[in-house]
Amino acid sequence: MNIVFLKNVLLDGSRYVVGDEIDVGDDVAQQLIHDGLAKSESAKPLEEKKLKPTKPRKTHTKPTTNSAGIEAAFAGLPDLGEG
Repeated sequence: MNIVFLKNVLLDGSRYVVGDEIDVGDDVAQQLIHDGLAKSESAKPLEEKKLKPTKPRKTHTKPTTNSAGIEAAFAGLPDLGEG
């Protein structure tokens, strides 16, 4: 299985840096992928995958009737005046 390293790794006495691609056995590849050290080369980025366009969702907004802002934060508190 072809993998690409996501982190610098020392594997079987060889040092690999980020971006290096190698072919390893499936067991080794699965362990490196599980540990977050590599990714499968066969995995395509989202830009390359053919995705169906989605329709925009209609959102229903309801007008709010309650006060907002600083007035709402201090509503119900007595005015103590200055001093």
